[in-house]
Amino acid sequence: MLRKLLASFCISAFVLSFVSFMFVFGTYKTFSDDSFYSDNFYELYNEFLIEKINDYVFENTDFGLNREELEDFVSTSISKDDLRFLFDDVVNQLFNTDLKNTDKLHVKIRISEIFENNPEFYSNLSNLLYDHLILCEDNEGHLDKNGKFICIPDDFSDVDLAANVKSIVDYEILSDIPDEFIYDLPFKIDGTFSDFLMEMYSAFFFFSLSALTILLFIIALLIFSPVYLVIMWIAKAFFFSSLSLSVLLVSILSLPSLLFPSQKDIIILYDVTLGVVANYLLYSFAIPIFVLSVLIWFLMGHNKHKE
Repeated sequence: MLRKLLASFCISAFVLSFVSFMFVFGTYKTFSDDSFYSDNFYELYNEFLIEKINDYVFENTDFGLNREELEDFVSTSISKDDLRFLFDDVVNQLFNTDLKNTDKLHVKIRISEIFENNPEFYSNLSNLLYDHLILCEDNEGHLDKNGKFICIPDDFSDVDLAANVKSIVDYEILSDIPDEFIYDLPFKIDGTFSDFLMEMYSAFFFFSLSALTILLFIIALLIFSPVYLVIMWIAKAFFFSSLSLSVLLVSILSLPSLLFPSQKDIIILYDVTLGVVANYLLYSFAIPIFVLSVLIWFLMGHNKHKE
């Protein structure tokens, strides 16, 4: 009886270790795999980034457009290739910058280049404004104190209006976005951040597998005999581990839409990050291990009753 109680404690420790190991393993495996960065990933990433640009533009400027009109305009006016370049550039700086002789990580955010490479953005926006605003009765006061267009001076050309729009976007939006983020490194890194993560993951992988193997070995020693009973208890360990992992993963996939039903950007962010990890672990490991452990547990239990 005491041995089974101790074996149960070992199973509890195995469950915690297994879930932690699988989540770290799945996260690293997903984000380090080149196939993860597919067209579908960039579609979700573009959707998320455009949603954030919409939020920022809508909150910091007022061109007299409603939210739907602004979303349509931004999504059709900003190149997806530019957004992809922005992401690839940031990731490359994060993971491939040599940090051997520095204690700070510098990351440049070249979002201003998106607008610089797309001069049609301003002319298209000014054309959209022309469709929504009336001509001023005089040539004064076409902007209110908040920078909102209230009318268009009758002597304003398309070029004048585009230049005016550009000055507002540059001042209200781009000037508030830092060109560079600087992070203080909490410890010395000899090489790139990518090398550091690989070393940390290798160490975690080794110690976690060792701990899981030792726990299974202890469970086997505590049960000891007969062999089918040892196999059944090991199947129990994997059953409860895969069940706990499945509950965690389903929660990760379900909670965003339940907690933030109106926060489209948060849901997209989950879909493109934790959602991918959760789906990978759920269908590649949690469900197959769960089914296999139930089958083995049932077969060994059936063998026990036969004796």
